[in-house]
Amino acid sequence: MIITLTGPNVYLVSSFVNEQKNKYLKKFDSMSVEQIDCEEENTKKITDALINLPFLVPEKLLILRNPSSNKQLVDVFTKIIPLIPDSTRVLIVENKLDKRSSFFKLLKSETEFKEFKEPDLPLLTRWLQDIVREKSGIISSTDSRLLIERVGLDQARLSNEVDKLMSYDSSITKETIELLVDRSIQSTIFELIENAVSGRADKALALYEEQKKLGVDAHQVIAMLA
Repeated sequence: MIITLTGPNVYLVSSFVNEQKNKYLKKFDSMSVEQIDCEEENTKKITDALINLPFLVPEKLLILRNPSSNKQLVDVFTKIIPLIPDSTRVLIVENKLDKRSSFFKLLKSETEFKEFKEPDLPLLTRWLQDIVREKSGIISSTDSRLLIERVGLDQARLSNEVDKLMSYDSSITKETIELLVDRSIQSTIFELIENAVSGRADKALALYEEQKKLGVDAHQVIAMLA
C-alpha cells in the first residue's frame, strides 16, 4: 500500500507518520522502519528500497520524503509502483506538491491520498479543548480562543504550549495564559483584524504601530491580513 501525505498542516502530517512508525516499531523492531530524503539520495537507492523485500522482518514501513524533488525518480515512478511488494507499506510525505504536475495526478490516482489542511478557528478551538481533555486538563472555549490568538494557528506550538501550561496547572485559565504564553506576531494580527472589522480603528492602528516597533515589515503584516 502507498499512502501520500501532503498539505500545510505539518502537525497532522507528523502525527500520522509518527503513529505509523510506532505501530511498526512496536510490532517488529527498528529494522521495520526506513526513512529516505529523496532530495538527498540517489534514485537507485530509493528504487531498491521500494522493490526489495524487507530484510530480517516480515513487513516494513518505508517513508519517502519529497520524492517530487527527485526528477529521475518521478520519471520512473509509474514503472516502480507494480514492483513494490505487498510486505512494504510506503508513506510519501510531500511538503509542497505542485497540483499542476503529472506526479501529483499520479499520486492522486494511484495512492491513498491524504491532504491535511489548516483548520479554521472553530475547529481548532474544539481540537485544543480535546487535547487538553485527553491530558486530564480543563480549558474553556473562551480561554482556548485566547490561547490561539496569542500563539497562532500552529498546532505543534499550541500542543507545546498546552504541555507547558499544564505543567504549571491542569486548569488552564486566562491568567495562566497571559502569565506564561508569549505573544506571537500572528496573535497580534488576530487582534488587529478583530478590532479593524469591529470599527475600532484606534486599537487596530495601535496594534499595527506595535508591530512596526517590533521590527515587523509592513508587507509581512499585509500578507498576514490577506
